[in-house]
Amino acid sequence: MGLARGNASPEKETMKILQAQRPGRSREQRPVKKMILSLKINDPLVTKAAFATALKNLYMREVKMCLDDVLGVLAAAHILQFGSLFQRGEPEAWEGRVTRASACSRLWDAAVIMWSPVCLFPQRVLGPLALFFVTQVPRRVPGTQCVTVMMSGLTPSTIKNFYLAGCKYKEEALTTACEKWMEMNLVPLVGTQIHLRKIPKELLHKVLKSPRLFTFSEFHLLKTLLLWVYLQLNSKTETFPMYETVLMFFSSFPKNCSFLDRDVGQNLIPLFLCLRLHSITKGKDLEELRYINFFPESWLVRVTANHYHALENGGDMAHVKDLSTQAVRFGLLFNQEHTTHSKVITIYGFFFEIKGVKHDTTSYSFHMQRIRHTDLECASAVYENTPISLRAERLVTYEIRAQTLVDGKWQEFRTNQITQKFGLVKPSCKSQALKIQTVGIPIYASFSFIFSLS
Repeated sequence: MGLARGNASPEKETMKILQAQRPGRSREQRPVKKMILSLKINDPLVTKAAFATALKNLYMREVKMCLDDVLGVLAAAHILQFGSLFQRGEPEAWEGRVTRASACSRLWDAAVIMWSPVCLFPQRVLGPLALFFVTQVPRRVPGTQCVTVMMSGLTPSTIKNFYLAGCKYKEEALTTACEKWMEMNLVPLVGTQIHLRKIPKELLHKVLKSPRLFTFSEFHLLKTLLLWVYLQLNSKTETFPMYETVLMFFSSFPKNCSFLDRDVGQNLIPLFLCLRLHSITKGKDLEELRYINFFPESWLVRVTANHYHALENGGDMAHVKDLSTQAVRFGLLFNQEHTTHSKVITIYGFFFEIKGVKHDTTSYSFHMQRIRHTDLECASAVYENTPISLRAERLVTYEIRAQTLVDGKWQEFRTNQITQKFGLVKPSCKSQALKIQTVGIPIYASFSFIFSLS
């Protein structure tokens, strides 16, 4: 913002005006020429309505802010640098200049001053200036209020803009909230909507590297990532594509090299290196990966070799060392309507049931249990073309984690890393249970495990 009056010093002219308006000064002052005040704003997020809302926050105790305006208000608050303005000047001399009766008029003056070059008479300049310098007047920092509104309004349609705003204006609390929200909702929510296209690559990479990432299975995560790539390359697509359409698209490329080996795929390799492809063990799923010719042949050969080695050694995962970054992972999304929720998983001939139970309105437990293949309903359909292990015991290292959102804050519960021999009869067939107390819903329950060397 600039103050100008001929060749005189702007600071001296401002002080003359302020002194002339102080109470007790009855001597008539000479007329002062008009002054031009201006502030250039190049941020496209700042609108007149958002700017006015930001300024109103300086004076009013509570200002309603709708989700559609919050980005512009945050941008305006950042440009105005409210934090530094609160620490300047001599409030004792000026605080009497701001009254509720004149607030609306002066706030509008301030908005006009900061929006575009205008002419103001000195008697009208004092109100906006006093408004900026008084430390007792502000009740709430607009930037903080914007961040709070954004953090409570994260959805598939807002996540991109809110995350980019957090990065641009260095609001770490907002960027962290966006990352955490995406860790839970990438697969079950964002990955089912056209808004998946808008997710920035940087955010996606951070989420994929997180050990807290929730997914129903590794194959679900892979499909979500393939859909994201498809939407980046087909920007005119207006509806969410069927997965079969995505498979046909990638399989249409020439077979002389994989998609990731092409120029268009090279910069995507860091994303797909975050996947735990060794967790995809179903023959049908592996055949699908070969069909679309997406991954380099060396990747698929390594995955297949690891599977053969594990099968030949009773399920031992010699290629997996670290539980937090390499474990096989599955998830349950426990919703309001569930009293029990479970899923059967099979890997290297062993069958497990992962299960969540609601005991009362705020009490839940989650566990995994080894089961016989003959105990399954429609057993033949489940283990058709699947190996069956006859080993009486299986050594497993596992961890169970549950996460839920309560009053805008994420609660996280987890077991320790536990190593246990799973048999086929109680009590050895059942894992330790993760017992939690929470009012949050839904609950994102994750089960991570490794078949340790036995």
